[in-house]
Amino acid sequence: MQNIPQHDKPMTLGSHLQEFKTRVIYCCIFFVICFGFSYYFSENILYFIAQPLLKIIGNRMIYTSITEPFFVYIKIAGLTALALAIPFLMIQIYLFISPALHYNEKKWIAGTGIVFVSMFVIGMSLMYYAILPIGIKFLMTYNKAQSLILQLQAKLSDYIEMIFQLSIGFGLAFELPVLLVILAKIGIISYRHLQKFRRLAVVLIFIIAAVVTPPDVLSQVILGVIMMAFYEITILICKYIQPN
Repeated sequence: MQNIPQHDKPMTLGSHLQEFKTRVIYCCIFFVICFGFSYYFSENILYFIAQPLLKIIGNRMIYTSITEPFFVYIKIAGLTALALAIPFLMIQIYLFISPALHYNEKKWIAGTGIVFVSMFVIGMSLMYYAILPIGIKFLMTYNKAQSLILQLQAKLSDYIEMIFQLSIGFGLAFELPVLLVILAKIGIISYRHLQKFRRLAVVLIFIIAAVVTPPDVLSQVILGVIMMAFYEITILICKYIQPN
């Protein structure tokens, strides 16, 4: 009986559905607020996103459709609002399931959620501040002579699409250690499995790095080395949480 979570009173199926509905409404309201906030500052966000490119080409980006800037601002606002709302969504999910959890389970899930968000942010930050400038400089080397034949006119929607794809790619790549630790915690894998398949992991990691980075070797190697370091750290963590 000591292992059974304590509740103030049992909840019926109707109560659970009502609480779930309430949490969903909270999430929708919060997303709408974040969207409005993000749309208001969408021009500032666009300027921030465009800095790595503008610092190198030193001019403005172009658009080829009269509706293109509007939809770009909408996309920026929507994706920024989604990024801001994800932590709130995770909190609401935690609050919904927490009555059925033990104290240790609550503590572990809360810690995992914080690490999940932190690693995603770290991945996107590394992409923006380190990998993206390197990739742009590499791609610009194809215009060495700066001749009239080759002159970059960066299209707004294409650049924004590339930025969001890279951000999601790097963010998900940095979730690799979190995913592996979760699988180890619930007993699906062990540190012995990770050691056994290390060579295969190296190949897969550098394939992922090649897919989510700009087409220059240096960026791919940087991300690949970082992910391999995470892989080795994950093995050590799994040894700690699975001593037997």
